Amino acid sequence: MARSKYDEENQGEFVSKDQLPAALDAQQKKVLKGVTRQIQDAALNTEPMDRAFCQQAIERSYAHQGLASPTVLFFSSPQAIMRHLLGTASEAVEGTGQRSVDFSQLLGAEDDLQALLLKSMGSAQPRALAGWGSEVSLPAHDLESDVILPFTWHAGWERFSQAVDQGVGNLIHFEHAITEALEAMVGDENDEWLIYSGGMNNLWGSAEALGRAQALLELGLLSEAPPALQLGNDVLRNCGWVNAFEKLCLVSDRPELLEQTGATRGPQGLQTRVVWRDGEVSQYTYQD
Repeated sequence: MARSKYDEENQGEFVSKDQLPAALDAQQKKVLKGVTRQIQDAALNTEPMDRAFCQQAIERSYAHQGLASPTVLFFSSPQAIMRHLLGTASEAVEGTGQRSVDFSQLLGAEDDLQALLLKSMGSAQPRALAGWGSEVSLPAHDLESDVILPFTWHAGWERFSQAVDQGVGNLIHFEHAITEALEAMVGDENDEWLIYSGGMNNLWGSAEALGRAQALLELGLLSEAPPALQLGNDVLRNCGWVNAFEKLCLVSDRPELLEQTGATRGPQGLQTRVVWRDGEVSQYTYQD
């Protein structure tokens, strides 16, 4: 397949000139299975987190992005993080009147698109929380734009990405379980931004990007290991659920139990359950 103009102009710094094969051979499939198995093992780790290792990984990640080390706060569950965020946000904006701004006056008559925009504006991080700083995406998220994107134009991309996704797809359901539990805690739609604040950096949500980048490296399609790959590996393997801001980073310990029963096309669906060290439970059911 000829290289596209897009590939020529947007070739990632660490991307080799080799093309993804249109079809994976037996050895390449074995490489992908090995990569996804390692990610599975790390994501399903329920051993207590080493807080010192986690903090060091976060500090290295921030330094890579030119940021000073944040204040790191540790919790036993994402729900505990959410309670802290809700309480801190409520105290910070109390009396500021920021939530009473009528954004509709800026846009005129409200249609579906404007309604979506208004909701987005209303649920943005309040300026009163500037002490947290802007949200920070830890390095694994950089892999999408800096490493993976150039390969999406290759003939073999679809088969490659599907092979990786099939290997780690069940992990995404754990993230859905946690997110649903957090959504249940938020009563005011103006606070919905807290659910997704700080990038929600975690191994379950980043498994696909991490798997794709690691597989590309092990297939010889990257000229060298990007720093974001190693840094992302360190953070995701040493920490649990992470909400990262420039000046503040909130980290949950790993779960005590991760389990899945059923099947996506079964009568009861795929049932995912996460139990945290403080007794909090996150559950999610998916039926195809």
